[in-house]
Amino acid sequence: MKAILMLIGAGLLLSSPAKGAEAAETAPIVIRGKTYYPLSDEAMRTIGFDVPEVPLAENAAYVYFEAINAAWEPERGSELRDLRDNVLKYGWSEDAAALNDYLDRNTKALELAKQAASTPACFFPIMFSSKTAPDDMLLGGASMPYAKGMRELATLCVVQGKKLEFDGKPGGALESYLLVARLGNHAACGPFLIDGLVGIACNTIGLKAIESSILQNELDEETLADVQKQLHALSAQRPQLRRALTNEKICTEHTIEYTLRNPSLYMEIRNPAILAGGEELWRSELEKYDLSPDDWKDMMRADVAVFWEVADEYLRMPLPEFLKKKAGEKLSELVNIGKGERPPNMMSFLGLSLVSSRIMYARADLYWTIFDIELALARCKVKHGRYPDTLDALRVLMLGNRLDPFSEEPLRYRLEDDGSFTIWSIGENLTDDGGNVPEQHSPWQGDDYVWNSRLLGGDAEE
Repeated sequence: MKAILMLIGAGLLLSSPAKGAEAAETAPIVIRGKTYYPLSDEAMRTIGFDVPEVPLAENAAYVYFEAINAAWEPERGSELRDLRDNVLKYGWSEDAAALNDYLDRNTKALELAKQAASTPACFFPIMFSSKTAPDDMLLGGASMPYAKGMRELATLCVVQGKKLEFDGKPGGALESYLLVARLGNHAACGPFLIDGLVGIACNTIGLKAIESSILQNELDEETLADVQKQLHALSAQRPQLRRALTNEKICTEHTIEYTLRNPSLYMEIRNPAILAGGEELWRSELEKYDLSPDDWKDMMRADVAVFWEVADEYLRMPLPEFLKKKAGEKLSELVNIGKGERPPNMMSFLGLSLVSSRIMYARADLYWTIFDIELALARCKVKHGRYPDTLDALRVLMLGNRLDPFSEEPLRYRLEDDGSFTIWSIGENLTDDGGNVPEQHSPWQGDDYVWNSRLLGGDAEE
């Protein structure tokens, strides 16, 4: 998946026309010592991207850039980094005292992250590492230099929350975790599919921490109801897959047109190791398939048009139908049109990424629904001393629906003999396999996607 996302980013760099002057209209941005040149909103709209009207002074993205620059991370492989990762997984302990220095070093970053997450409007621009020639943008540009930093900020806020929980301040901890959920929504506010996936990753970091907190701590019903209300509002504000796909289509169309104006790039894309002689190799390849340059250009444009026509049809399907029709296989076939008879097009990475992204967005939808149910269950337990026998008892406590996006039917639920609860989705195989409780607390490891409160940190009844 990581390789696919990198390829999406590479496509983005190709997508920009010769807009060096327009990129320089906006003041350069320095992120961790490296200078980037954002494409102006006007230039992005000229290309066709869906860019919201966000005045520069009101755009949280620029505060996040400051927070990323202020953040300090322990080195990979260091004991401190291992300790931090352990706290993320299991919670704070006496042994985690060394992380106080980590938090102290990041005081400014935490303040800025809180400020940014509290700012309503956010949109990340397209950025390049060069403001000169298009080729420099292609070879040296970068589309998302903030992505890693946003995940680091999310992690930092969760560590702060774990410390607050350890100090007996679960309310303060929940504020930190809810901040991460808002940060995750903001991280998805860029023009491309990869922005949405980064946002999902950040949200997951925060939601896992909230899940553990509500099941481990004895929170009162008022606090639980307030957290549920805030999460419900944040869920409704999440950027949707449809918008990201619209922009991704624009990206690929410009990628193809840029490549058709610079045909030697075709060979470099098919084989990045080829940095010289691309034009000669490209022409020899066309001769092999008895294609003229004009034939090849017409073929590429037609392939892209067919790909997006079919992709749009499949991606609009309800998820169960999408999976039943094995749409992923169909999209994979499309990217190899004419395989063996003429060169395959450059869309192979995109077909795979669209299928993976549809699943990841569906998992994200599922996770937010699970949280609404878990908070309703926690409120029910506060009121009645136990979890209910069925989810029907939660109707007045839930703010959203309880539908499984993989079946479009209600999620499955079971009250276990030890007093814990199990909720499950039928998953990608579209079959109810009984919601078997996994040995570990990861909900994604089986055929069904399973959440059990005992494994997630909740206490079963005696």
